[in-house]
Amino acid sequence: MVLSPPNDIEPILRISDNSPIYFSITIVAIVIFLYFTIKTIQKIFTRPNRKKEIISQLKNIDFQDAKRSAYLITQLGREVSQSERSRKLLEELIQSLENYKYRPNVPEIDEVTKSKFHIFLEVVESE
Repeated sequence: MVLSPPNDIEPILRISDNSPIYFSITIVAIVIFLYFTIKTIQKIFTRPNRKKEIISQLKNIDFQDAKRSAYLITQLGREVSQSERSRKLLEELIQSLENYKYRPNVPEIDEVTKSKFHIFLEVVESE
């Protein structure tokens, strides 16, 4: 003979509820996703401003200090060149600037190198 509760009602079972944990994990994942999305969008939209700053610095280079100018043109040129054409012009310019680097005393930058620099600058501005 099987004994059952009156009216065939089963006893109440305890069910573990993990929904607060799942909710917390979901909120953290959304916050992390939003953080990286916002950073990526900011990086995309601030890039042209950085390019304008670099072009402005390149325009204001003082050719009196040839060594410093050569290093600065090389550094800033690598940051701002994006197309294949500007990279090729930059490589030619860097080869011309090699004479003004790595030496204790350097002469003033010649007109050929200056003209290459101005051509590079025009190409970068038009990109």
